[in-house]
Order: sequence, then C-alpha cells, then structure tokens
Amino acid sequence: MGLDEKFDVFNEEGKIIGSETRRQVHRLGLWHQTFHCWIIKRNNAGEWLLLLQLRHKNKDTYPNMLDVSCAGHLLAGEGIEDGTRELKEELNVEVRIEDLTYCGTILEDHVLSDECIDRERIHLHLLRCDQQLEDYQVQLSEVSGLFELTLADFKKLYEKQLQRVQAKGFLVNQAGKKVLVSKSIPRERIIWNSKAYYEALFFHIAKLDQLESASFE
Repeated sequence: MGLDEKFDVFNEEGKIIGSETRRQVHRLGLWHQTFHCWIIKRNNAGEWLLLLQLRHKNKDTYPNMLDVSCAGHLLAGEGIEDGTRELKEELNVEVRIEDLTYCGTILEDHVLSDECIDRERIHLHLLRCDQQLEDYQVQLSEVSGLFELTLADFKKLYEKQLQRVQAKGFLVNQAGKKVLVSKSIPRERIIWNSKAYYEALFFHIAKLDQLESASFE
C-alpha cells in the first residue's frame, strides 16, 4: 500500500473529522484506525500458541520486527468489518467479522521518529484457528515469516521475566520458499503495545479458555 492512500482521521473523542493521506497521517500524528487480529490455537500439550508475523524489511514502520498475527490500516470510509480483508491478504485466511472475538478498541500513541508519529485507534480481535503453521500462505510484500510462541512464554516476555524465548516458525527465502526454523527470539525484536492492549487480549483468551473448559463438563 502506498503513502498516498487515504485514511479517516479522528479527534481524541473518536469522531471522524476528515481524511488524509498515510504520509500526512504519520507525519502530523493524526488519529486513524487499524485492525489487529491475534490467531491462537492449542498445541499437543493443550497450551495456547500465539501466531506472530515477521514484518517485511521494507515496511515504513517497524521493519523486520515481530508483530501481531495480522494487522492493517482501515482506509477512508471503511468499517471494522473491512479489516478481515487483511487476514485474507496477509495470511490467506478467509473469515467473516462474526468469526472473530472483538476485544475492544485500544488507543496507542507512539513517536517513532521526528517524521513519524503513530496515533492509532486499534480494533483488537482474536481468532481461534487450528491451521498448521506451514499451511499459511503469506503476502510476500508484507510478511517475511511466521512464528508460534506459547502464551506463557509471551506473557513472560511482556512482563520482562524473560529476555528471550525459543520459537518455531518459518522464514521466506528470496525464491519465495518457506524455510522451517527454530530461533531464539529476543524481547526487543517484538513490537510491544500498551498495558491496556495486553490486558484486553489476555482477558479474552482466558474467557475463551473458560468457555472451552465448560463445553467439556
């Protein structure tokens, strides 16, 4: 997506006040909306696994960093439900908004540089998907690989109890082929959001855990 694509712009109360290009939104630090979706599944031991994507090295923000499973900006005129196209584009996962668990809208404000102030209204979602890691088809211009971390390890990284963890995943080589790898992932390689963001995420995973446990009683 180009720097001239247009986003809706919001005031601090969350009302649309106009639209502006991606370039200007980030240069001026204007509030805009994004879609985030974490994909989770259980491993053979019954532990939750979180799917993280490796952002392409040419991304304009956070290049070559590990991030939420799927994320993208909503264009001018789009609603939250249009965010599902990001799952299709980035991971070839086709779902409806009804298939996702809505975890809330989180405000994030990050100064990345003198020329990039990222103020986002993040519509946070959760997707339970049992697809095998190697079966994902990634958008090569956006995603350079995928990794799975246990929820327990991810929480320890977030809480700074650990500085790195071992994770399995794949990288996409120059020929576009997946190469399975096991890597030690340092904490500083992951894009971190606010406390409110993770409180919402962990709360809804725990709620899903309760629902699944109740279904077996």
